[in-house]
Amino acid sequence: MISWNTSTPLVSSLTSTTFANTTSIGLGGLTFTEAAETIVPNASMTLIGSGVSGTITTPAPTSFGFSHSGNNTALSATAMGGAVIEPNALKYTVSSVTLNKVTVTSVGGTADTVPNGWTAAANLPVDVNSEAGLNLTSGASETVLTASNGFFANAVISEAAQYGEQPIRRTSSPSAASRG
Repeated sequence: MISWNTSTPLVSSLTSTTFANTTSIGLGGLTFTEAAETIVPNASMTLIGSGVSGTITTPAPTSFGFSHSGNNTALSATAMGGAVIEPNALKYTVSSVTLNKVTVTSVGGTADTVPNGWTAAANLPVDVNSEAGLNLTSGASETVLTASNGFFANAVISEAAQYGEQPIRRTSSPSAASRG
């Protein structure tokens, strides 16, 4: 796995590599992880910084899964992208990012935000079944994750959670003993 970095090339230069007009670059095993930078659509990482020439006429799109951790949530996502040759450099450019699952890991502090440009998977699962760090007073609510308007409209939220289109909130339910 390669740490996503849009400012520093993975390999600074090659002596001289020419890709023919029919060259296909297979990136099927290429995966990235988030380090200091968030993976977002239209971002590019330079794989080889210089010494590359030629063209790639039909770059094969590739996808890779990754995790994005915040204060209250762990977001599982898939990015889609492909290779391009831009003046002397080989780059991987992300074309889209789909959020596949939200796991609420704690409640409190600053709410997390879904990164700009991400889209929600159909029937996006939001898991709040883990009780680790989710202690709330009965009837209390806490914002744990925000996104653009309508982002969570088709989310499938587990356990006793209340939500609106923005933000996701978890409301504790009374214990069985107090329900009478």
